Amino acid sequence: MSDVIEHAVLIPDDEKLNLQAGDMFDRIINLKLTCVDVATKTVEVFVIRSDYELVFPSSTIPVDGAITPSMFGRYIIRRCTYKPSIKVQTKMVSSNTGVTTDIYINNFFLLTEDGKHLRSFNSSKYRIEKIEIAMGYWSQFRIGKESDITASMTLDDYFNIEAKKGADKLTLTGTIVVTTDKLPPDSTLHIKAFVADIYSSPVAVSELVSEGKVDEALKNPVASSGTEFKQILYDNITRRYLNKERATVEGLSGGRKMIAVSDIKESEVPVSYDKSGLMTTEDADEYGVRVYLSKEAEKVQIRKVKDSKGEEKDKILYFEAGWTMGHTIARIMSFVDTSLDFTFTNHGDMLIYTPEEGANPEVLNQAFEAQGLYKDTVLAQSRLYNNKLPAVYNINIDAVATITCPFFTFIEPFQFVEFSSRYALTSMVSYFASYSPTVYRFLVISAQISFATVDDTNEVQLTAVSQQNGSES
Repeated sequence: MSDVIEHAVLIPDDEKLNLQAGDMFDRIINLKLTCVDVATKTVEVFVIRSDYELVFPSSTIPVDGAITPSMFGRYIIRRCTYKPSIKVQTKMVSSNTGVTTDIYINNFFLLTEDGKHLRSFNSSKYRIEKIEIAMGYWSQFRIGKESDITASMTLDDYFNIEAKKGADKLTLTGTIVVTTDKLPPDSTLHIKAFVADIYSSPVAVSELVSEGKVDEALKNPVASSGTEFKQILYDNITRRYLNKERATVEGLSGGRKMIAVSDIKESEVPVSYDKSGLMTTEDADEYGVRVYLSKEAEKVQIRKVKDSKGEEKDKILYFEAGWTMGHTIARIMSFVDTSLDFTFTNHGDMLIYTPEEGANPEVLNQAFEAQGLYKDTVLAQSRLYNNKLPAVYNINIDAVATITCPFFTFIEPFQFVEFSSRYALTSMVSYFASYSPTVYRFLVISAQISFATVDDTNEVQLTAVSQQNGSES
C-alpha cells in the first residue's frame, strides 16, 4: 500500500501551474523479483525500475553527453534514459481466488556476477519466491520538484520499491510461473502469479499421531462445537500458514538465505511451532495469514450431537488439516451448518462470507470496513483519493454498473468507489427502470487492470453494484 506521509495526489497543487513533460502521462512500473537458488538456498533480488536507473560511469563512456573520469568507480542514480517495456495485467474477482496477475517484460535477461552465463527461471533450480509491483505516474515517483538528472537517492533506496503520493503497490507471493512468449531479439518474459499463496504448504504437520502419541493428540482436537468459528479458523489458518508478504526480510539481498522452518517449509524468517504443527500466537499474529469474517460467517457453528439419552453434547473433531488453505477450508466447511465462500485480499489475507452475503456486497463492505480492512488502502485515505475516482473514461450506470477509468490504485474486494457526473450516463435498462443520474457510489465486485510503461495501455474496467443513495454506507 502507499506511503501517505506526503500529502499529494498525482501532482501537488503548487506544481500544477508549471507542468513538466510527462508529469501526468509518464507511466511508471517498478518491479522487485525475489529469487531463490534451490541448491544453495541463497536469496537474490533483481530490481527493474522505469523511473530511475543505476549507472556506473567509466573514463571512456560518456554520461549525459560528457566524460567524467572523476566518477569512475562510483554510481549515479538518474532518470531512465530508455524506459524498459513492462506491461502488467491484473484481475480481481470476489470468488475463491486471489488477484491473478500477468507481467510482460521485453528483452530482460539475468546474468551471473561474471556477466557471462544467462540464467533462467525454473521451479526446480532457480525459482521466484515473491514479486513486488509499484505502479503509478512519474510525478508520484519523482524525487524533488525538478526533473533532476541525478537523484538524491541512495543504493538502499534504489532497491527498496516504494509507492508514495497516491501510487500503489502489489505483492505477489502465490504460485509463480515464468514462460518466454517470444525469443530474442524481441523476447518477452511472461510471469503469471497470484497475490495470495493459495497453494502454500503449512508451516508443519502434527507429529503427535506419527509418534504414536494418540492420547496426547486426543487432548488437542482440531475443532469442536463449543469453539467459536473465528477461533477455529485462527488455529487452522493463521497459525498454520505464512503470509510471505509479511514473512520477509527487508533490505538488500547480500548474504540472505532461506531458512528451513520444518521438513516441508522454508521461509526468510524463523518461526516457532509446537508438536501439533501450530505456530506460536506471537509468530502467527505477525506472520500468519489473517482471516476476516462477515457477520453471518461469525455465527457459523459446528453442530452438536445427541447421545443415547437424547442430550446434546459437544462434537469434537479430530482430522488432519488440509495441505493447502483451500483444502483446510473445504474440510472445515464439511462440518459446519452453513455454506461458505472465500476470497483473498490484495495482501494475501482471507475473507470468508456466505453466498447470500456475496449477493449483497454492501453488507460485506460494512462488515470488513468495521474490521479495518480498508482503512490503510490508498483509495480510502482521506488525504489521497478518499474513495473517489479521480478520472473516468466511461460509466454505464445500471443495476450492475460498468466503469472504465485510468489506473490509479489497486482496489480491494467489496470496496466502494465514488464518482459524480453532471451527465446521465445510463443504459436502456436504466432508462426504463428510472435509475437516477445522481447515482455515484459503486461497490466493486470485479476489477481488471491493464497498464504499461511503453505501450499505449492504461485502462481499468470495474464491475460494480450501483448504490441509489450515495450518502448511505
